[in-house]
Amino acid sequence: SDDPSVSVRISTSGNGILSFGDTTGLTFSTSDTGQLIGFSGDPTDVNNALATLQYRTLDAATATISVVLSEANEVFYPGNGHIYEVVNNGGGISWDDAKIAAEARTKNGAAGYLATMTSTEENNYVSAQLTGSGWFGASDAATEDDWQWATGPETGTSFWAGLGDGAPVEGRFSNWAGGEPNNSGEEDCGQFYTGGSGWNDLPCDTPSLDYYVVEYGAEGDMPTEPES
Repeated sequence: SDDPSVSVRISTSGNGILSFGDTTGLTFSTSDTGQLIGFSGDPTDVNNALATLQYRTLDAATATISVVLSEANEVFYPGNGHIYEVVNNGGGISWDDAKIAAEARTKNGAAGYLATMTSTEENNYVSAQLTGSGWFGASDAATEDDWQWATGPETGTSFWAGLGDGAPVEGRFSNWAGGEPNNSGEEDCGQFYTGGSGWNDLPCDTPSLDYYVVEYGAEGDMPTEPES
């Protein structure tokens, strides 16, 4: 290749901080320290940096450190074999348009859709490792206060009934932020917050977010696993 540069994403499941003793030749897409670090460089510089990788923590618990050849705005979840990506639209995009854009994307051989979060494990893993918040596949536009997954293989599955004081449908997973959803001005579509701070509802047809979260993976249409 004319461009030997590779993109690397390194993360930890623990509460400690990752850092390098040598960052010569690397270009960072995140901070050069933290629980998630994204960078690129030629293979020699990448390997030199990885040889100086340090993990510091006051927590005695076991932590897993993952190094994957992918961008910092992507995460591969081993629990279901899916890839998740935060897409920067470069300006405001509505949920309606983000849904169309997500379904036009492909990655590692699989078609995309606005992400769905159907378990605590999936939500926590993805929200802790992605680097941005954005639209995802939740909506009650079809029937008010009947929150459904409107994208992907879960399309049409109800998971929440009511406003913030409502209840899960048939015990299905949800992760609304405090007081959400509140339907403050016809807010019928969902925003996914990274960092584990929950979900929010916003109007579907307003270009109020710059980002959307795409998921790649469904029965019969699985992405190839990134190299580790």
